[in-house]
Amino acid sequence: MKTLSLCVALLCFSFIGSSAIINVNNSTPSPGEFDNMADAIAAASPGDTIYVAPTSVNYGDVDVDKQLSIIGPGYNVNAGVLGNAANFQIITLTSADCSGSIIEGVRFDRFYLGGSLGDVSNVQIKINIVDEYLWPNSSDLEFSLIEGNVFLSGNQNLFTSDFNNCTLRNNIFNGSVNSFESGEISNNLFLGATGSQAIFLPGNVTNSVVSNNILIGRNPANAPINNVFNGNCSFEAGNTNPFPNGTNLIETDPEFIDATLGFFDFAFDYTLSASSPLLDAGTDGVEVGIYGGDGVYRLDGEPSIPIIRSVNVPEGNSIPANSPFTINIISVIHE
Repeated sequence: MKTLSLCVALLCFSFIGSSAIINVNNSTPSPGEFDNMADAIAAASPGDTIYVAPTSVNYGDVDVDKQLSIIGPGYNVNAGVLGNAANFQIITLTSADCSGSIIEGVRFDRFYLGGSLGDVSNVQIKINIVDEYLWPNSSDLEFSLIEGNVFLSGNQNLFTSDFNNCTLRNNIFNGSVNSFESGEISNNLFLGATGSQAIFLPGNVTNSVVSNNILIGRNPANAPINNVFNGNCSFEAGNTNPFPNGTNLIETDPEFIDATLGFFDFAFDYTLSASSPLLDAGTDGVEVGIYGGDGVYRLDGEPSIPIIRSVNVPEGNSIPANSPFTINIISVIHE
């Protein structure tokens, strides 16, 4: 007889063309192919995917020098079966060859581009917790997607630098957006202390389309007039100043299902109630806020890959040596 021990370290699987999938787990002993990110990145080829296991040990600073997809288990895991996130300190893209990279389903302090890389484009930063900020440094982040993240710092969340022609949608911000040019800022939730008149978008956000966002305790009057504002909602902004232009809802209670005013909390439900005036008040009749528009926000924080919900071996834990056995796997896939 042989006792079967089945460990699904990341609770996910995927099939991504011909690219390789590499598993990293920094617990001891490590069940992954690698126990640290540096060795996994060195072994990876451009276009590969690195799955990062949830553990109680921070993976530290990570330098990425090629196009990779770095995917964790999701960020709202402490209340779930995993018990941990995949935590990093600083994630830095050190080469223009990193264009096309994906960072998804992890938690990190800061994101950098290495100095003077030129243009880095088509990066996707999705469904992460960002404890501090994103900062392209002296390089340009262009034509990139920042979607479904939670930014926890109450200061600058997109730090002063160059975000050009990027899409910023369906995120939750405790802080503000800086130096954003010729892009889209849509269906985000900007939170602040009630009546604080905290800055929404400072003067170096230019020539962007700002639509279908909800501002709580954030003052829209500070935003530059060379942006286009439509379908946005402000509430408890600290004054009655309107948005600089466009058709927007001023001092309108969004009527969340269950959320008090103030900064982000996982205990809150930012879904709009059935009586909310924002359900179809956005541009083209779309819902205002993080659950509307073309992007995706999920409170569970799970990445957009198949997630294994359960694994069952009908034959039991002990089977005869060299005998075939069946494994039943139930999984879901997000959009």
